[in-house]
Amino acid sequence: MAVAVLATALGLLLLLWGAASGDPLVGPPTGDTAELPVAEEPPVLPEEPPPPEDPVPVEDGEPEPVEMSLDWLVVLGLAAALLLVGLLVRALLRRQEDEVETVHLDPELDILVEATSAPSRAAALVEGEPRNAVVACWVAVEDGVARAGLDRSPAETSLDLARRVLGTWEVDEAAVEALAGLYREARFSRHTVTEAQRTRAVAALDRINADLRDAAARRRAAEAREAADHAQASSAGPGADPTAGPR
Repeated sequence: MAVAVLATALGLLLLLWGAASGDPLVGPPTGDTAELPVAEEPPVLPEEPPPPEDPVPVEDGEPEPVEMSLDWLVVLGLAAALLLVGLLVRALLRRQEDEVETVHLDPELDILVEATSAPSRAAALVEGEPRNAVVACWVAVEDGVARAGLDRSPAETSLDLARRVLGTWEVDEAAVEALAGLYREARFSRHTVTEAQRTRAVAALDRINADLRDAAARRRAAEAREAADHAQASSAGPGADPTAGPR
């Protein structure tokens, strides 16, 4: 749209410039006209001088009419084109800002709750060897973080990223560290992983899921309060205090 407006403005400026300069935009045809017959020009008759025009009287207090030159028309056309382009760019930027504001700021929370849900914990509790079950509990957390599309800094490992994300939702740090430690032991050690370690890993994942569900409930409650305050302020009319109760 900005390109179309700018092209239209440039075309208008070109027409105004051609009119101001006095040069025609389309020149006379060129080519060899030596072979064409030249028509005889009729004799030029002397023209009678036009009768003198009476000057138009100008009443006192009235300004004389001033004709606007084409140069000023070019300047005004350029200013109008720049104004249109500026308004268009401003509208596009405002639309982008509105779209960013309408995007939910916490989409990863629902994904993390789903990734650490009861089916994942139940499968880790009964399926496969204890080592694989412990690894699966922590991978469920990392998978939720990855599916949420969260960015990781170059200095962070996937383990660091999962810790940081869970920390933003006030997840129990002891449960996070317990599950991370069990994961490292099951992933990188060679000794046997016991059923007790499997049970502790599932319990830590259950605690993480519970804290995430509490965070989601707090978020929904805050959104409901905000919507209620907005509805109350809208019904009370402009200038009303939304925090004021009934008298």
